[in-house]
Amino acid sequence: VGKQPLEWYGSGDGNLSGKVDSTDASLVENGVSNKMLDVNGDGLTNSEDTKTILDYVSGKIPYLPGHWNELKTKEERTNWAMKMNLITNQPSRAATPGWVCATNILDMCFRNGGLSNMDEFIQLEKDQGMQNVHSSEHNAWTNIPLYYFSTTNTNGVSHAIAGILVGDDPLKFDDWLFFNYHNFNSIKPGDFDMDANHPVTMGLEAYYENPLTKENNFNLIGNIIKFDLTNGVPSQGISSKPYLTLNNPNIIKVHLGKLEKLLVDNNGLPENQNYTPECLESKGYNAIPDTSKENTALPIKLEHIDGDTTIFSDNHYKF
Repeated sequence: VGKQPLEWYGSGDGNLSGKVDSTDASLVENGVSNKMLDVNGDGLTNSEDTKTILDYVSGKIPYLPGHWNELKTKEERTNWAMKMNLITNQPSRAATPGWVCATNILDMCFRNGGLSNMDEFIQLEKDQGMQNVHSSEHNAWTNIPLYYFSTTNTNGVSHAIAGILVGDDPLKFDDWLFFNYHNFNSIKPGDFDMDANHPVTMGLEAYYENPLTKENNFNLIGNIIKFDLTNGVPSQGISSKPYLTLNNPNIIKVHLGKLEKLLVDNNGLPENQNYTPECLESKGYNAIPDTSKENTALPIKLEHIDGDTTIFSDNHYKF
């Protein structure tokens, strides 16, 4: 998204050298203060950050609190997400009249996980004559994947809120942390921002081709995951767009629905080849990818094409 590898809040890489080492601790001791060096996420850069960085460099702790992709527990992710919400949850531009919540939640998506086509997005805003456009400086500020959710408030008005997956299962409602731009507390069913009897659906701002006009543009893809609420009790999530994959930094990436889109990262296999189970096994890989606590336990059904025959798997593939 146009950033250096560790150019995000709490990474510990204060000089953007691409690694965290004792030099970064020395920067704090010498009075240098920037977003990367606040590794405790308290909004300050002080001796506590120096100690935490040195503990990480020496191996006393396996990762820093802000190393999102390495955090192991729901509690760790929730704690860091709430700290970042407190620090970064400030509107950065004027809201579109009538769509205050939507404008600010999209801002939060950009400031947290970021948008890879941010420069094009900013240019589009300029071309449309917007007076207050986004800034690439705020893109991917925290390295936390934050998503746009649509719901209804207790006044019966359509509403936008933010959601971060702090657990392991995106189809489990309680594994999500929901909050809004105007407060720093998490949102629960029955709160003003989330009526207890309306669905909660996940969306994603994306740059894609309009199937009618054939033009590329930025639009919100809605209903990626849907939770129904009945008297505040959530249903199991429904993935209504199974062709979209969920980003996961671990080993296996699967394009839901077609096994020939299977990509095996960092294991010496080139991308975009037709990997049937037999092909994977011939290369020494298990055709049924193993799951771990770190991987997203989302059951999927895969298919692959062998000649003129489409073969469907059992429902035991996970990634």
